[in-house]
Amino acid sequence: MTGGETVSTLDIPEASSLLGTLRGGNGAPVGYARLRFEPVVRQTNLTNRVLARLPLVDADITTDSQGRFECRTLRDGDYRVLFVDRPGTPAALVTAAQIRSGRLDLRAP
Repeated sequence: MTGGETVSTLDIPEASSLLGTLRGGNGAPVGYARLRFEPVVRQTNLTNRVLARLPLVDADITTDSQGRFECRTLRDGDYRVLFVDRPGTPAALVTAAQIRSGRLDLRAP
């Protein structure tokens, strides 16, 4: 309390900076591919059950000609990575530990 007023603070988690490379099944870099990072929401309560059904996107990025990408907007947590240019390709699961490491090498089947 300050001067008779209650002061609250809001902790906003910092976004992680992530550098990565996308490679195809043969190991060659995949250039100019669109990747969509969707947070994985655990269905632990009613709010999370609703959120899990919404199309939430934390990042939508495109690799460069060498398959490299950078993302600075990901919050701590697990993500499903969709290969937007490859419909029907199974999504990759990326863990919070991989995000925190700052480096990610993805394989697109």
